[in-house]
Amino acid sequence: MIINNKEFKIFDCTLRDGGYYTNWDFPVAMVEKYLKAMNQLPVECVELGYRSLDNSAYHGEYNYLPKSVLEKCKEWCPDKKRAVMINLKEVDEQRIHSLIKNLSSYVHLIRFATRPEDVEKAVRVAKIAKSYGLKVALNIMYMSTWVEDPKFAIHLQGAEDAVDYLVMVDSYGSVFPQQIQPCLEQLRKYFKGKIGFHGHNNLELAFANTLAAIDAGVETVDATMKGMGRGAGNLKMELLMTYCAKYDDSIALNVLMETLEDFEQLHKEYNWGTNLPYIVSGCNSLPQKDIMEWITKKRYSASSIVQRLQTHIKPKAAPEIVYPLLPPANEPHAVTYLIGGGQTIPTHIDAILELIRNQSEKVRLIFSSAKHLSLFDSVPADVERYIYLVGIEGRRIEKQIRSVRATDYFVIMKQRMPMDMYVPASIASQLYALPERNISAEEDEYRDSPLFVSLEIAQYFNTPPIYLLGYDGYEPDAQNDAYNLMEENQRIIDTFSGKNSLCSLLPTRYQHIKEQSLYSLLAL
Repeated sequence: MIINNKEFKIFDCTLRDGGYYTNWDFPVAMVEKYLKAMNQLPVECVELGYRSLDNSAYHGEYNYLPKSVLEKCKEWCPDKKRAVMINLKEVDEQRIHSLIKNLSSYVHLIRFATRPEDVEKAVRVAKIAKSYGLKVALNIMYMSTWVEDPKFAIHLQGAEDAVDYLVMVDSYGSVFPQQIQPCLEQLRKYFKGKIGFHGHNNLELAFANTLAAIDAGVETVDATMKGMGRGAGNLKMELLMTYCAKYDDSIALNVLMETLEDFEQLHKEYNWGTNLPYIVSGCNSLPQKDIMEWITKKRYSASSIVQRLQTHIKPKAAPEIVYPLLPPANEPHAVTYLIGGGQTIPTHIDAILELIRNQSEKVRLIFSSAKHLSLFDSVPADVERYIYLVGIEGRRIEKQIRSVRATDYFVIMKQRMPMDMYVPASIASQLYALPERNISAEEDEYRDSPLFVSLEIAQYFNTPPIYLLGYDGYEPDAQNDAYNLMEENQRIIDTFSGKNSLCSLLPTRYQHIKEQSLYSLLAL
């Protein structure tokens, strides 16, 4: 492609960068249509996904690219160069062989995602990849942190035999157009190979930055269908192609439109793109991983995410209010019910309330969601209700609760109130902190999970068995964020030290827990 006497090539990385939203699962028919469209468009290379060794959790086929998938991709897109990406942090000079030894029949290029401080290692690994007859690119991440002074470039001096492309990756979407050319000039002092640009769109500058990169003389630029990519996403392929069509009327935009319709449907489901939290992160070069997780799990409002980000940028002291610790149980042998947000709660509420009223022992209700809290207003006065408070849950409580009972306990994880948590004034006097314990790194991942904290509350009282109500789970075809929540809950259940004491009294799709019918208990 030549525009204003500047020649460059377009790389598409939809399946790889877009996979952060779909967990690298894409419908077969959709991928076929997309790759056949790429085969007809002026795209130099299509990045098919990751080639990964990570098996710590489920990821889809485009995170591993088995031979059968690579064969289909080659069949559907035979006339274009094809690439895969490897995270350098997953490999070294020994492990790289297992990932690339059989790739040369299917792909032309390996792109290594590389931190600036790992460039020396990347060059060593690149030499091994070259020995397999593959082209190699180093995608140097976090551009906004090194754009003014790319010290790592000195390690690229003389590396052209091992590295065909160096790609400037604006991981945080934080770079401005005027920074592109000076950075490129500094890199060219050391690296004589081809240089590319990969932009993210936090500040809606992916297109402007890409045009600045083209004008500065980069050889490659990246884009994705409908800008689908991690966090705020990337440069939209349809925007780049339409711009290029001004200079080349042979570009078949109708071919692009046919496959774009599929990605528009995905966009309705996953809703990627920039918003205020991503803009704040872009302005301050903050990682997008946490923001993407907070947004997709819908535990926090956009305002609370922004507040958390601002606190990270300019740390402030937490509010001075320090809440008392949750008091220990007076009657440790209470019958404990964990109340979820499933539809089985309102469906069976009359039977649930009957069961609670019929209990001869003390009853403890632990709510991992306040969604159905008002349905339990009529339980006996001595029934203790524990409601976990995180993020925007306080606003749901405010809508649900008619009056605060003396036996209501609202629980947070730490004694000092988090900056981003909303606490209704009506419950502030009955807010308690759960005594902290040393938790594993795996457990720390779930610190904000309502199910995890509910189980922590139950364990604090040490009252097995624990009866689950309203933990329905989701169908496999449920919206992505809902099904991801189910997968997270399943992992929490599987790692819960007292999982043998968990028993669901209503229908559930969760595995590895006991099941018993609520109605069998009423019949006793």
